[in-house]
This record gives sequence, C-alpha cells and structure tokens, in this order.
Amino acid sequence: MFRGHGLLFVHVPKTAGMAVGRALYGETVQHASIRYYQMAAPALVASVPTFAIVRDPVERFLSAYAYACAGGTADNAVSEPFRSIYRGFRSVDDALDHLEAANWPYGVDHIFRPQSWYVMNEDGVLGVDHLIPLRDMDRALKILAPWAAALPLVNCSHLEKPELTPRQEWRVRYLYAADLRLPRLAKESMMALWRRDV
Repeated sequence: MFRGHGLLFVHVPKTAGMAVGRALYGETVQHASIRYYQMAAPALVASVPTFAIVRDPVERFLSAYAYACAGGTADNAVSEPFRSIYRGFRSVDDALDHLEAANWPYGVDHIFRPQSWYVMNEDGVLGVDHLIPLRDMDRALKILAPWAAALPLVNCSHLEKPELTPRQEWRVRYLYAADLRLPRLAKESMMALWRRDV
C-alpha cells in the first residue's frame, strides 16, 4: 500500500490519523513507530517519503483522556487490556497516576504513548522525513499527496474535555517532556515543505 502510493504515513494516535489513512489509502493505518518500519521494511523506508502528524502534548492528552473515558468511539475502541481500566477513570488525576505507574510504553494504550515514541529513531533523532503540525495537516497533504481524497470525519470523541489545573498541566508536560520539542521540529519541517512547494 505505501509503496504503491509512494508515501509512508506513520500514524501517531490522537492526531487525526484514521482520517488521514482513509484519505490517502482508503483504509486505516495501524499504529506503528518509524523504528518498526525501519526494521520490518528498510527498503521501503529508504525508497518513499515518510511523514507523521503531531499536536500539542497537552491538547493530545485531553483528547486521549476523553477517548479513554468513553472506551473509544463508534469508529474504534480502546484496546481490550485497557478498556475497563480507562472507563473507570474518575478524574484526570486517575489517568495521570496510571501513566506515571507505567514503566514502559506497552504499559499504556497507544493513545497515551508519547508522540516521540512513534517518530524518533533509537538515538533520539527525528526518523520521519516530514513532521506535520496538526493545524497544518490539510495544507501539507495537498503538497505531499495531491491525489488524496477529502478528509473524512472519523473517530471523534464527543465527551467534553476537562480544564486542567496548573498541577495537572505540569504533570502532563513532565510525562510528555520528550514531546515538547516536537511542535518546533514540526514547524521547521512544515516551513521546509512549503519552501519546496513554492
């Protein structure tokens, strides 16, 4: 699929990835890190452009929290090992306690894993060719995949997202410290993409 379209999309959870996969390939792209693709299909990674979409870590956490409390959406469910735990969250602090207690990425569902886990190489260097800010997704797709269909509206949680206290926001930023530099990297990547398109 990726080879046929000449573009590999690394699907970071809670960044509109289901919509992007369907618009680009007509189907959902599973969550896998760039390291997975580099190991499983190195020739593919070397032969086609790769990209991922990222968003502000606090906004993404709030989206993941609402999704987790609902057990997912009509389009997709939280994975079975975590579903009952997440539906049992009584507060943001319950979710943060769960994340802090997990001592490896597989101790949480995909939705709560750091974005950097998906897009960085083993040595902490950006592993995708293009890192796109969520707010610039439409414009980036017109450059990277002008053949793509319109983005469908899928996998959206309709639960109200809570307001974080200063302490809760600090905890989110601490937990996702490795993601805090991604918006800057994405902005630089997007500017390079725009310059290339001019």
